Amino acid sequence: MSTSDPTSAPPPTTNPTILTSGLLLRTLFLLEAALNLSMGFVLLVHPTSTLASLIAHPHITTTSTASLAQWLGALVLGLVPPLLQAVPNGPGQVARRRWVYGAFAWVELVLIAVWAWQVGAVGERRSGLETGKMLSTALGPVAVTLGWRVWVLGWRGEWFGLEEEEGKGGRQREEKKRQ
Repeated sequence: MSTSDPTSAPPPTTNPTILTSGLLLRTLFLLEAALNLSMGFVLLVHPTSTLASLIAHPHITTTSTASLAQWLGALVLGLVPPLLQAVPNGPGQVARRRWVYGAFAWVELVLIAVWAWQVGAVGERRSGLETGKMLSTALGPVAVTLGWRVWVLGWRGEWFGLEEEEGKGGRQREEKKRQ
């Protein structure tokens, strides 16, 4: 093949953007992992002061509720490994990122339903949760995150990355070069 021959042009390659390369979501996964580490740590080490930002009467926080907050901290820390495992590129990573986003969306949906039930149907007096604090500290931010996940899963699936970025396209290009 001559370099001046126009028919010997290399096969077209995909030029992924920051979105289609998965870089944006991988960066957000790292940010979410860092936030989960910090929030989980705070719940473990300072459960009473963390609860004070959510409950109607912080002065009645018991050792039992503090223990439950620490359990929640452990669960939040447990969400970190799936996030970190979905960050690198490689075979199967696009599917892994989608799975993590879907699973986390499900957790957030269930949390929102329970919190809404507690502040709405059960009421502040019986649940001990202050409606305003729950809306600003928990329900609001989690609802925004859930909305983002649903939007990305439903309408921006290419943001998880391109399959070619996982090495499949690279193998095919190498085979064509050898022919």
